[in-house]
Parts: sequence; structure tokens; C-alpha cells
Amino acid sequence: MAGRPKAASVVLFSEPSKRLSHIGNGVLLQLGDNHFVLTAAHVIDRLRTESNSILLRLADGLLPFAGEWVVNELPPGATREQDPIDIGVLRITRSIPAHVAAGALTVSDLDPSAPTDGRAARTEPRAYTVLGAPAKRSNSDFKKRQVTAKLNRYAAPEAEWIYYDIVRRQRSKHVVLDWEEKHIGVGGVVRGPLAFNGVSGAGIWRLTTDAERAAGRENKLVAIFTDHIRTPLGLLVGRRIRDHLRVIADRWPDAATHLRDIGL
Repeated sequence: MAGRPKAASVVLFSEPSKRLSHIGNGVLLQLGDNHFVLTAAHVIDRLRTESNSILLRLADGLLPFAGEWVVNELPPGATREQDPIDIGVLRITRSIPAHVAAGALTVSDLDPSAPTDGRAARTEPRAYTVLGAPAKRSNSDFKKRQVTAKLNRYAAPEAEWIYYDIVRRQRSKHVVLDWEEKHIGVGGVVRGPLAFNGVSGAGIWRLTTDAERAAGRENKLVAIFTDHIRTPLGLLVGRRIRDHLRVIADRWPDAATHLRDIGL
């Protein structure tokens, strides 16, 4: 993958009781003078519950979060575990270092298209990857205010339509990936299933085909990872970013003008 997906990947920490706690992931997006982190609502819920202090690991350093957040509202009596929407957005209102801002995605890095639902055959198989740091690959030193977080790449093809039905997701709103539970490591050794705890909020990227790469096209962000559903296959589920972008356009009209070129 190109360097921009890695540079735009954010790891989110809370600061409860003199320690740093890995909560989830996000993707840094710049729209004009505004910087946003696209993530999952249940990640923001945890951040708000566990601590008033939110820290963003952007590129090579920690940035205390200052700004606003928005999540989709739940119906009365519902929980996030029952929430198929799970949209969260952070808007950063403090200045961020120039080298960090340079790694943020722009509109040209996004694919907010919404494929049709139903059982129509896809014209070609698509390869995707989830790029995020699980909790087990994060380490923190509270006294030094330092954290390390290593990203995993979970590569998988899109699942067949029947699995969208099984997990009650719409292809126009979600991406469902067919994840092989066992990870083949170096030398073909089976390392066992990779951990997904703490990966929520990570970006799901559509990988370019050989023809697209030859034409100079790059990988595109298509969704935000929300769920790892264990079925006989194992499925990775993400919410397509079109609705994250609509939330931004509705909540922050000054950023909406930068989304017009992609039909929002």
C-alpha cells in the first residue's frame, strides 16, 4: 500500500487514572482548513465514558484532543451492539503539526460510492484491507507521555451477497469482507487468528487493480471498520464513509463545500 493510508491512520487513547488506554482507531481527513477523524460511534462512546482526556496518536507523536465530536443517536432502549450505523466523527479545533497535517487524506483519497443492494453479480472481485492497530500491539509510558502502536493489515476479499443477509447489513451502506480466521505467517506457518480488539474505527481501503495502478490511481478509503463477526468464515464489517461525510456536511457547513466534487 502507498504511504498515505499509514500516515493518515490515527490511534485513539484515553487517559483514566494516570495511565494511557488504547481505545480504538480512526482516519485523519482534511477538508479545507478543517481536520477530522473518521471513526466508529462506539469508539467515541468509550472515550467519553472512560476519560475526559482524549489523546490522538498522529504519525509519530501524541496530540491531546481539543474539539467536537458527533455520533449517530440510538433509538430508545437500543445499544451500540445492536447499532448497524455506528458512525463517529471528531473535529480537531487545535493546530496540528505541519508534517502530521501533510499525511491527512483529502477528497481525492476517498471513494464514497454506494453500490446497489441485492444479488446482482459484481463485475470483478475486489481486494480490500483493514489498516489498524489492535490493543495488543500498543504500548504506553504514562510518565514519559509516549505510546507506540503498530498497524496490522487485514487483507480480505469482499464477501458474497448471502453474508450481507446473514449479518443484516446493506451493501449500499456497508462493506462485508470474507476474513480467513487463520493467519498464514512467514514461511507458511499458521500463527493463529489475528486479534481485532481495539481495531474498531480503522480505515477499510479498496486496493487498486493492476490496470488502475498502471493508470496512476491510488488505493481509496471506502469504509470505517466496526465489527468482527465470527461465523464459519469470519467476517469483517465496516460502515461506508458516505454517511460519515454526510454527518460532516450537516454539522459543519464550512467543510461541506469541499465535498461537492464527490456528490455530497
